Amino acid sequence: MQHLFLCFALCNGLSVRPGDDGAPEYAGASPDEIALAEAAGTVGISLVSRRPGRRGDMMKVVMEQVDGDETGNNYTQSELPYAVLDVVDFNSDRKRMSIIVKKQGRGNEPEILCFTKGADNIMTPLHTTGLSSIEQQHLNEYSCLGLRTLIIAPKSLESNFAMRRLTSPRPRRAR
Repeated sequence: MQHLFLCFALCNGLSVRPGDDGAPEYAGASPDEIALAEAAGTVGISLVSRRPGRRGDMMKVVMEQVDGDETGNNYTQSELPYAVLDVVDFNSDRKRMSIIVKKQGRGNEPEILCFTKGADNIMTPLHTTGLSSIEQQHLNEYSCLGLRTLIIAPKSLESNFAMRRLTSPRPRRAR
């Protein structure tokens, strides 16, 4: 579940600033992205800053955890910095958005993650192992109710694969 809410916090085009009460306030073109980032915050995974850097945006996520007993005495809060390596924005053709981030580690090898979120009819055929029968049943039930569904795909990338992707020439569309 952690990757789900981490995707909601990171895979978006939102700007963030501290509100009057100290909680993050999000602004962006998509009310869906704002709602997803706010949902992540309710479970303790909050995007608290996003600022431009020389090589891409820097994002900071605060992760809150309560470990141990139900009294909450073992509450921890950690700040996790992420460097944005690449973003493939949502558009009407792709119907999905991807972001590649590098999790800045303390003394250990940085972790490179790719998060993709998108419409179920676009993401399902891309899923390498396919959806389970129960997952497909839930999608069908939600569709019959007229609900929109979103599929999240997290992937850990090897550093050399990510660097090849980022340094390879990409075709550009004429504007």
